[in-house]
Amino acid sequence: MFDEALRNRPRCVLGYPGSEHLTSFVRGRPSGECWCVQTRCRSSKEQRAAMWTRAMRAGVALLVVALFALVRGHEVDVPPPLQAHASGPAVVQLTTANYKEILDNNDFVFVNFYADWCRFSQMLKPVYLATGEALRSNPATRAVVMAQVDCDQQEALAKEFHISKFPTMKFFRHGKVSKREYRGQRTVQALSAFITEQQVTAWRVLADAAQVHEATEGQRKPMVFGQFANAQAAELFRVVSEERRDDCQFVMTVDPDLAAEPEALPYIYFKKNKDDVSTPFPRNAPLSEWASEMCDPLVKEITFANGEELTERGLPFLIFFHHPDDKNSPVDFKNYVEEHFHALRDQFQFLTADGVAFAHPLGHMGKTKQDLPVLAIDSFRHMYDFGDVAHMKEPGKLQQFLDDLLSGALHHRLHNTTPPPESKFKKLEPSDKRYSFSRGRDEL
Repeated sequence: MFDEALRNRPRCVLGYPGSEHLTSFVRGRPSGECWCVQTRCRSSKEQRAAMWTRAMRAGVALLVVALFALVRGHEVDVPPPLQAHASGPAVVQLTTANYKEILDNNDFVFVNFYADWCRFSQMLKPVYLATGEALRSNPATRAVVMAQVDCDQQEALAKEFHISKFPTMKFFRHGKVSKREYRGQRTVQALSAFITEQQVTAWRVLADAAQVHEATEGQRKPMVFGQFANAQAAELFRVVSEERRDDCQFVMTVDPDLAAEPEALPYIYFKKNKDDVSTPFPRNAPLSEWASEMCDPLVKEITFANGEELTERGLPFLIFFHHPDDKNSPVDFKNYVEEHFHALRDQFQFLTADGVAFAHPLGHMGKTKQDLPVLAIDSFRHMYDFGDVAHMKEPGKLQQFLDDLLSGALHHRLHNTTPPPESKFKKLEPSDKRYSFSRGRDEL
């Protein structure tokens, strides 16, 4: 039902204010919008003349169409919207002329942005085609459109979707591009599994609230849980779940008995993991903004799984390395950053890291796990040690450390004493052993 609701286009309601008015109906805006224009009152004689004129014009138009069809030897028809079907091509070529229609008229579209001169794009081509053929032959995945864009021929599309490396694969859901691109293995099995997973709704319904604890078992994503009196009340929750599906899992219960307690609804809360304290949704805030803040926090954990994505943003890292058994100091760091450094969100990425898993960068700075916790900046050129973490909360201390990197003072000061070690997290960025990069790519 929810997928059907998302596919609905804006509809027009034609009103008739009175029999003495002639109402003109105009349709054709790209968004599906329409409008009505009321014209002046007409006499009966004028109305009969206008009707006769329209009838004559319609007859002439039909005659012309019939003659055209006779000469051409085929029927004249309006082509239907471009949609996926079993008889269509396994992979659709997108251009500036057709991409909007294809994205808007299909629920799921997976797009490969490639360049013919890129050897990785050439290696992917047969795999991508085989994936399209496999999906088309499977009724469960037949609705997915496999598409591709030649970025040399369609530079405007490459620019619109911020393509800087090839091949880049993105998933579109109901016309909107997913936040995260595909970075997995380039095999038919891996691509098919990813696409199948993307078709699943971002939310699920639990039988009762007692199952919430079980829902967090084995899940790496944080959870947003909601309780509603009926399915209609949960519509916004479902919409938000699709927006944030890459960052959180969304679960809900529907209990008609809650209708007797309208002042307590909606009851929604955020839970990072099964041991975490629940954060309730403040009812005076927009649900979408609150979910964005919860699911995409200022301070993130860096792992080897998300390192490529984080480095590709190009913002320097402020990393808090901690021992995996230390549960308190990362929380303390997170709370301090959220309280003081929201204004720097577009200039730094604030991260926590398992100091045992990332022992190599620590060793590059002359640190071991006995020195944890350690606070450092990785600018993708060099690594800079903050020093004693105990001084982190001294007024202006951490702010000055960050300001000095932005101004270049940190680089010059340390180069005049002991040169700082080279960046190690730069090695997590998209590799030239996996991608070809567009000309003019900025070096980090």
